[in-house]
Amino acid sequence: MIGWPRSLAWNNFTPIPNPGPAQLRARNGQPIVALVGLAIRFYPGNSPRNLQGTAFNTVDVRLEVVSMQYVPSRIPAGQEARYLRHEQGHFDLMGLFARELEVALLALRGSTAEELTRLASSTVEEGIRSARSYAINVPGIDCLYDQETNHGMNQRQQNAWNARIAQNITRASSPGYRFQM
Repeated sequence: MIGWPRSLAWNNFTPIPNPGPAQLRARNGQPIVALVGLAIRFYPGNSPRNLQGTAFNTVDVRLEVVSMQYVPSRIPAGQEARYLRHEQGHFDLMGLFARELEVALLALRGSTAEELTRLASSTVEEGIRSARSYAINVPGIDCLYDQETNHGMNQRQQNAWNARIAQNITRASSPGYRFQM
């Protein structure tokens, strides 16, 4: 897999000038400190198949950064590491789901190359949908990670998620990896 793991730093983010109190607000009403846009991509053309075309030898799965922005003026003094850790959680969750997708694609077997392609397409759609529900906010809906941590404001829940993410990272290289809550 390409693009993960990786440690984030604030210099990876593009600063947004102070947007004003009514702009960039989370569903919890709090001002948004950072926005991380990520995408999981599967490149079937870069993923060689066996001679019959019914299984992948390797797969090209990537975690790609679409955008990373932050509002430096909204980070309380001395809290930079705490807020960055929350954003790292979004990134790591997407990386873990990209790894899970990689494992699932490598396990696929089709009776024909066409069937393998259909199975891969379905697997990718399902994997990305699951990843988004855990790690990426969409208009009007917060992901599970942000719901449970209140966008990183609930420190007890944030610590629980940090531990859950760390446990999954230690297992991510296993051949049959699946994300565990």
